[in-house]
Amino acid sequence: MTTNSGLQPGSKEQFRFFKQLKTHLDSGSVSNFLVKHLQIGRSTAYKKMSGETSLTLTELSHLLSITNIPIQDVFKANSHELPFFADSIRKMPDNPIDYLANINNHLKMLIKKGEVEFVYISNDIPFFHLLQFPRLLALKLFIWSKTNWDLKMSEELFNPDILSTNFKGYEKVRKELHRTYLQYSGTEVWSLKCFDSLFEQIKYIINTLSIKNRKIIDLLLLEIKSLFIYLKDCSEHGIKFMIGKKDDAKPIQIYHNQIIDTVNMIYAKTPTIEVVYTMFDTPNYVHTNNVKVVSHARRWLDRVISHSQKLSKEGAHQRRRFFRLLEIRMEKSINEIESMLQMNYPV
Repeated sequence: MTTNSGLQPGSKEQFRFFKQLKTHLDSGSVSNFLVKHLQIGRSTAYKKMSGETSLTLTELSHLLSITNIPIQDVFKANSHELPFFADSIRKMPDNPIDYLANINNHLKMLIKKGEVEFVYISNDIPFFHLLQFPRLLALKLFIWSKTNWDLKMSEELFNPDILSTNFKGYEKVRKELHRTYLQYSGTEVWSLKCFDSLFEQIKYIINTLSIKNRKIIDLLLLEIKSLFIYLKDCSEHGIKFMIGKKDDAKPIQIYHNQIIDTVNMIYAKTPTIEVVYTMFDTPNYVHTNNVKVVSHARRWLDRVISHSQKLSKEGAHQRRRFFRLLEIRMEKSINEIESMLQMNYPV
């Protein structure tokens, strides 16, 4: 129960909150956390933890906001109300570095909690694979800057060096995020549509005359072909790796599902927390650790995978068929782009 000033001392809600907080902190000290974030003395912290004194509404609100503990899990609100958190609602990225750094912070938070089970399902290329293909990543971030973030960069013509030129520290953050991603084993579900959005974005910058010359498109198409080879290599060996350094590779199971039409979704599980990330206003993620949501997502993912075809390692027959069909789709899109170049950027 609550009073006008906060939770009642010794209430079920107050004890429930501290139980959730203890889980959130893993092995960290709850009292140290309260002292640091509420700027109170240790004896005051212990009194709140024991229920002798109450948490004020201001204190509770502050602690909920920095821990992302769902308020429904404290007050056991209506079971139909499901909490999601959106970093982009609190603050849109000021630049692409903010976006990449925020994703990296979430991944590092999970790693700190122990071994991570990681499942990524998408009709698009799983974003993390693009981190080794800087021209394609630059294209994605350029398009998102124009369509969602409304950044000044989007007013310029696109070139593959636009990010490293305009934003100091971009390359460092890009590489750091990729290193963090490679610390996870996991499962990914791919689609034959995985290159479609890349090709559509290339068509977009051609049609809108957003490039200086056609050489930029040639570089993008060359990198798509390299990405194709890399993804095929990942599937054949059942690993994800830094190109040229397979010694530090992590095992990965890869499946193909052509039936499910879904946005990007990530499910992650550690010994102490489960969380689901999905896209609401692409490319920004919303996320939740609500027990009902993550349990439902886990069951749904299990069903999707059970009806998918394995591509990695022993899935040799399905892998050959998948990449043969993907290559046909690629060739068709590349031919369309070549025709567009002839019309908009004649030699």
